[in-house]
Amino acid sequence: MRNASRLLALTVLSWAGQPGGAYSQTTPLAKQASPHIAAHSATISSAVASLEFELSNGDIVTVSFTRGEVRGERTVGGTTTSKVLARYDPDGDLATAWWSLLDQSGRLDPTEMLETIRRWAAAGTASSDAEAVANIVAPFLVLEAVPVAERPANGSGPRPDTQSSASSSAVVRESTDAQYSPVVRRDRSGLSAAASQVGEDVIGLLASFASLCALGFGLVFFAPRQLEVVADTVRQSFWRSFLAGLFAQPLIIPLLGMLVLGLALTVVGILVIPFAIAAFVVATALGVLGGYLAVAHSVGETYLRHKMARGNVVGGWLAYRYIVYGLAALLAIWLPAVLFSWVPLAGKVAMTSAVLVTWMLATAGLGAAVLSRAGIRGTFTRQLDRALSDEYLYQTPAATPVTESRDGIERPRQ
Repeated sequence: MRNASRLLALTVLSWAGQPGGAYSQTTPLAKQASPHIAAHSATISSAVASLEFELSNGDIVTVSFTRGEVRGERTVGGTTTSKVLARYDPDGDLATAWWSLLDQSGRLDPTEMLETIRRWAAAGTASSDAEAVANIVAPFLVLEAVPVAERPANGSGPRPDTQSSASSSAVVRESTDAQYSPVVRRDRSGLSAAASQVGEDVIGLLASFASLCALGFGLVFFAPRQLEVVADTVRQSFWRSFLAGLFAQPLIIPLLGMLVLGLALTVVGILVIPFAIAAFVVATALGVLGGYLAVAHSVGETYLRHKMARGNVVGGWLAYRYIVYGLAALLAIWLPAVLFSWVPLAGKVAMTSAVLVTWMLATAGLGAAVLSRAGIRGTFTRQLDRALSDEYLYQTPAATPVTESRDGIERPRQ
């Protein structure tokens, strides 16, 4: 840890004195008659943890942990400069140590908080994080502490010149414990950041739904027969299609290599290689995307035909309705992942589940496209009379009882 402390000291001195640094002035801050710290505040949530020091001249220095980045900011005369100080693993030791450090800020005055940061930097965390720690605390170590003459005699309570900003040295808590025991805290900025992230994810999900609907409508219009064959293959032979797609996925790269190698054996083939690669990529993407849309078509068709079999009236444009209803059902799998993305454990579980289910469906669609030769062969589809209308595909009308009259002619029973 001694090596980490030395690296910390060298990094702080060199970074603070650089003329091009985000927090440097014309001369090093330590040599100037810099204003001392007037107040501090901490913002803690599940996604953001930031510490802010306000100087007696109105300048503000902030270090924030958010979304894997440690960002430092300084506001001088209304102008804010920003710099990425380090990167961190949200589940790593560095993030845990920073959250624990900020947990103490509510019961410390600004001078004590600055001293706590210096002790934290000297103690360090893991040796692999020594350089990151040095960069993180650099904006704070060049600040001036409160002069000893201005500190309260009993070492507690706000200074006379900072009583008006005493509230800024506290953290919003969900507990009124007088001893400031560590508690879970939430703040409006953290919740607003989470709400903003959820809003962006919802918009992205709706945009994906609209894009996939447009592609599905194109397939319905230009290749309705092929789409129906692939969808029927998925519905009638789902697990066979899934296994076919599972075995086809690792063969994609070898097939591309064989294609390029075969074309490279001839002079004309060498010229065609770029076009062949582009065509292969497009064909693979169409197979995966078309298979996924075929799965959506199958889900929507199953739902609507069951609805018609129960006697409910369904409007026209059934093929397009299949796509819309099916995609709505498939993309609904992502709703928990979007709505709970800001919750650490629940968000990861929901995201993993959505990815796995979507991968299974896309794999089955790819396998159905392979088994049906891109919708050309209906070997694994259902064998139904296409003359039947949709409302009879899931329900057969009951037979009408008949009786035999005296003249031998069968008539319906009244």
